[in-house]
Amino acid sequence: MRNTMYGLVCAMLLGAVSTSWGAVGDILVTEDFEGYVDTPAMQGVWLGTVGTLDPAQGSDGVGGSVGQSAFHDGTVSVNEMLIPGGAVFPTTTEWLKLSVDIFDDDTSLVGLNPDNKRMSLGMRWFNDNPFNPIVENIIELGHWNAFDPGDDPLVDTIPHFAYRAILFNGPGAGPSVIGWDGWDMGTVLTDPLDPFSEVPGNSFLGAGGAGWHRYSVRIGPETLILDIDMDMDGTPDFSNTFEGLETTANGFDRIRFGGPSGITSQGGGSHFDNIVLEVIAPEPTTLSLIVIGGIFTLHRRSRPGKKRCRIPELRVRASI
Repeated sequence: MRNTMYGLVCAMLLGAVSTSWGAVGDILVTEDFEGYVDTPAMQGVWLGTVGTLDPAQGSDGVGGSVGQSAFHDGTVSVNEMLIPGGAVFPTTTEWLKLSVDIFDDDTSLVGLNPDNKRMSLGMRWFNDNPFNPIVENIIELGHWNAFDPGDDPLVDTIPHFAYRAILFNGPGAGPSVIGWDGWDMGTVLTDPLDPFSEVPGNSFLGAGGAGWHRYSVRIGPETLILDIDMDMDGTPDFSNTFEGLETTANGFDRIRFGGPSGITSQGGGSHFDNIVLEVIAPEPTTLSLIVIGGIFTLHRRSRPGKKRCRIPELRVRASI
C-alpha cells in the first residue's frame, strides 16, 4: 500500500498521472461550425430545433467576422451536444477550460440597463431522467439582464456580460452557488450610451459597441476562474476567481447554447463560435500547493529502505 502511495505521489509531482478521459493539452471538444453544409447537419450534432447555422457571421478568433457560426434566436429551448467519450471532471493535476466567442449585437443595451438579453453557452451534468431529473455543476457564460442582489454584485459592474455557477458541492468548503454576476467593468466602461467606448484598444468594437468577445472558465476541483477577453487579443481583460465550489463526482457531460436553462430572451438572440473544451494544467499557485503537500506526504511516510522519488526543481511563477 505504501509503495502504491509513493508511486502515486511521485507520478503526480512529475506530471505523469492522467485521467481516463484526457491529459494536459488534450482538446476534448472543438467547434468552429465550418464543417456543416446546412442547419440540419449542425442540428445532427447540436441537438435542438431552434439554433441555426449562419454562413456569414462567424468569428475569426481575433475580433473580426468571417465564416460560419451558430445562431440562437432566444426562444425557448437550447441546442445541446453530449461531450464525446462521456462525462469529464477536473482533478488536482488536470483542470478543464471551456471557452467560446459570443457576438454582442448591441441591441440589448439601453444606457446601463440591458433590454432582456439572456443568452449563454453552458456546461452541466444531467441524468436524462424525465421522471426524476437531476442536474449538477451548471456553468453559464454569456449575456444576462439583471444580477442577483443577494449575491452582492461587484461595484460598478454592468449587468450584461455575465456568468453563473450553481448546483456544485459547497457546504464546509465554500458557496455552492454563484448567482448571475459579472466582472467589475465600471473603471473602464464609463459612457452609459456606449459602455465600451473607454476600453483601451477598442477598434474591434465598431459603432455602438457591437463585436465578438471571448468568454472562458478554468475549472479546478474546487476553483472557478471566469475570464472575458473583450478585444480578443488572447489576454483576459477582466477575471474573477472563486474558491470553494467543488465539482461533484459526476462532472460535466454536455455543452449547450441558447437561453440559460432553456428560458426565453426578450432581447433577441446571439451568435456562438469557436467553442473549445480542453484539459489544462492547474494554476501556478494551486500547483505549488500540490507539490508542497506531496513533498510533506513523502517526508512523513518515508522509511529506511523505502525508495524515494526524485523531484525535479520546480519554479512556480505566481499569477497576477
